[in-house]
Order: sequence, then C-alpha cells, then structure tokens
Amino acid sequence: MHYHQTCATGFDCTMRGRMITDKLFVNRYNLTVVAAIIVIALISGYPAWIQLQKESRQDQALETLRSIQTAQRQYRDDPARGAGSFASDLKALGYACEPDASFVGPEPARYRFKCDIKACRAEAQNPESVYKPLLILEYE
Repeated sequence: MHYHQTCATGFDCTMRGRMITDKLFVNRYNLTVVAAIIVIALISGYPAWIQLQKESRQDQALETLRSIQTAQRQYRDDPARGAGSFASDLKALGYACEPDASFVGPEPARYRFKCDIKACRAEAQNPESVYKPLLILEYE
C-alpha cells in the first residue's frame, strides 16, 4: 500500500522520507563524532609538537656551536693565525658580531653565542622556548 502524504513543505512525508531524514541525522551525528575525535587528537598532539619545536631550536643552536668549535680548531691549527691556541672571541674567527663579540641566533629562542679560549656557549634570551637555556661546548 502506497500512502503519499504531502507536508506543508511540499515534500513526501511518508515513512520512506523519514528514513532518509533519519539517515541524515545519523550522518550528521557521525560527522560530529569524527570532528570530536579530530579535535581530541589535535589537543593531545599539541604537547608533542611543542616538545619537537623546543628540541629543534636546541639542535639548531648545537649545530652552530659545533661550527664554532670546528672554526676554533682550524684557527688553532693555522700557524699564521692561531699558532697552537684558540681564538679569544668570535670576531677573530670571522663571525659578524655585535660590539660585545657575540651574535644572536634566530627567534624565538634567540640564543646568544659567545666564545673564549676554552669553550663556546649559547645562552637563550627566551628560555621558555627551549629545554636547556644554556649550552656549552668545549673545544677539546
């Protein structure tokens, strides 16, 4: 028995039409659940992303310290420049420095790099952005 009833909207309001509406409700509900799962995944992944950012900034500073260390060893081994001793500052190694013989790395950590005759160091100007705000690398 086919029973057709027209609603005020002009659409078929039979049981068949209600099932389609129910399916749409279920689909909307599933979409809401999927959206909630995505939000939960993003929120739970945020601390890991922050950790990755901090480690990346720190690794970048360590790479710069290693390049300073290599430059110091080359300076020491050059008889015309170092003659067996390390440079007392970064200017002697050819780095573009501020008046205090240091230079600042990129945002947001803004490590300030300095060196002396024993070690090079990097001190974060924004310590909240890294795990270790002070990095020291000895030449030998």
